[in-house]
This record gives sequence, C-alpha cells and structure tokens, in this order.
Amino acid sequence: MEIDKIEELLNSNSYNTQHNHIISDCPFCGKEGHFYLNIDKIFKKDEKGHYKSAFDCKKCSETGSLYKLLKQLDQLFLLDDESLNISNFKKKDIIESITQIEQQKILKTVKLPAGFKRLFYDEYLENRGFVEREYFKYIIGTTDSLFKYENYIIIAVVEDGEIKGFISRSKLSKDEIKAINLERENSGNKKKYLRYINSQTDFSKLLFGIDEIGFLTKTVILVEGVFDKKSVDLSLDLDFDATMKCCVTFGKSISVYQAKKLKDKGVENLIIIQDPDAVKESKRHANELNNDFNILVGYTGDKDLGDSTQEEVIGIMDRLRTPKLYSLNTILKRKLL
Repeated sequence: MEIDKIEELLNSNSYNTQHNHIISDCPFCGKEGHFYLNIDKIFKKDEKGHYKSAFDCKKCSETGSLYKLLKQLDQLFLLDDESLNISNFKKKDIIESITQIEQQKILKTVKLPAGFKRLFYDEYLENRGFVEREYFKYIIGTTDSLFKYENYIIIAVVEDGEIKGFISRSKLSKDEIKAINLERENSGNKKKYLRYINSQTDFSKLLFGIDEIGFLTKTVILVEGVFDKKSVDLSLDLDFDATMKCCVTFGKSISVYQAKKLKDKGVENLIIIQDPDAVKESKRHANELNNDFNILVGYTGDKDLGDSTQEEVIGIMDRLRTPKLYSLNTILKRKLL
C-alpha cells in the first residue's frame, strides 16, 4: 500500500502536502481542511508491530493510526496483515469466518454523482477498445454538474441488480496527470489531480461482473480492473460463453468476501491473471485458494492486461500454470535476469 492510495481514499477533498503532511477534510467530523496526516509516520510500526499514531484533526481532536483511519473509511481490507484478508484464512476457515463477517454492515446501494448521464459512445473508451455492446452491458457515463468529475468516466458497480458503488477514472494519461500535479505544485495549488475518484465503498465486498455468473458458470477469471475485464471478455468472447466469466477484484487483493461469493455461485475453477507488478500477490492468492478452487495462474509479461491485444490475451490463456509451476516459473525468470 502506498501513500497515493491514502490520498485517493481521502478523495478530491485531499490537498497537497505541507511539511510532510496530507491535509484534507476530516473523515471523522467532516470539518474542511482540518485533518492532518503525517506521511513519514503513517506506515511505521512500534516494537509490538502496531501502527503508530500518524494523524490528528484540528477541529474534533481525533487522533490515531493507519488502522484507525482505514477502519473509519471502511477500507481495512487494504492492510496486508489485516484479519479480513484472504491470506489469513485456510480452506476450512473461509465459510466459518464469512458467517461472522456477514453480520457486519451490509453494503448499501449508492447514488451515482449528480447529473450522471449514461453514455452509448465515447471516443476515449473506443480508443481503449470498448465496443457497442459494452455500453449496454454496463452503466457507463459522465456528469457535467460536478467540476471534480470533469474529464472522468464513471462506471457503476452493480450487484444483484443494484448499484453498490462506482469508479470514476480520468481520461488523462499518467504522464498528463503527473504534469498537471507538477504545475499545480509549482503554482502553489494544494489540490492534487487524482487518477481515480471512487465512491466511499468497501470494494473488497464486491466483484465487478458477478451478476454475469449463471448456474452454468464453473470457471471465473479474476482480474484487477474494468479495462482488464474488457480485454478478456472481448478476446475470449465471454459474453457468449455461459460456462466461463470474468470478474474484477478492484486491485491485487482477493478478499474472503469475494471468495465466499464465488463459492456460493457454484464456481469451481479460478484463473488468476494480474498485471506485471502483482506477481507476488498472484502467487500468494493462488496457493491460499488452491484448496477451495481448482486454480490456474496467468502471467501477462511486461504489459498490462487492459492494454493487451486479443492474440496476447489468448497467449496468456495458453500459458496458464498451476500455482506450483507458476511459482517455479517466476523464480527461474528472476534467476535468468
């Protein structure tokens, strides 16, 4: 987990850093510009392994650690050592543990940003490989009513036919965003331009595309993002295959919530395909879930799945490995380098 993720969670209310601090609206009391988070301390732990106190609010005097902040934001699953992460569950524990987890707060439906208008064509999405049927399969749109969503594509996350969250992604490239933030920093503008502005939802409890799974679906491909799913769906014609579907985990982690939902759907086979920077996570999840599902792992090489061609996606599927062979293969690759 990186500091950029923390700033993203604090969303567009986050201001530029000042003396190694992120200044934002307080997630506890809501007071604008009174929440101070120390960048140098946020990830540090004491001798007992507990996260150190790293933030305070100048209005409500709330103080605490990374754990307390993520708990308030309902994002505890982002901690690698947090108890709800799948890495801390064995096969026999998943179902038993989820019955306790389900007693916690149930995800509510959310409203899309004010002025949301659904799209059925967009040049940016067309350039990213979207085709006509995907505008009907997903709820995709924009809004002109809120300045913070200018130049953002908004995609609803639907489960059981209800909108449980949304992601909004800037149409600008990483280099363009970096240039904007550098210009803002040089001009004294404290507000940072973010690549994503998402709903305040616990995405570890959701799987994008889960409603596409039917009673004939026995195999699910798990990927990190919506654009990855787009590439897989189109390359493998999954819209016309009832036995195999692709779902999005919203990042490198696969939570116990997501594993439970797949089991409840009758899924037996999981294919984990993550981007090049997630090799470590792919190996971990493959080994941990291997007792609950038949697992295969795909390696994308040096290219993100969302930017891969049909031939490249098919090539990844042709080179799927068992968890043991995948781990061995990546070890050998490192030694050769």
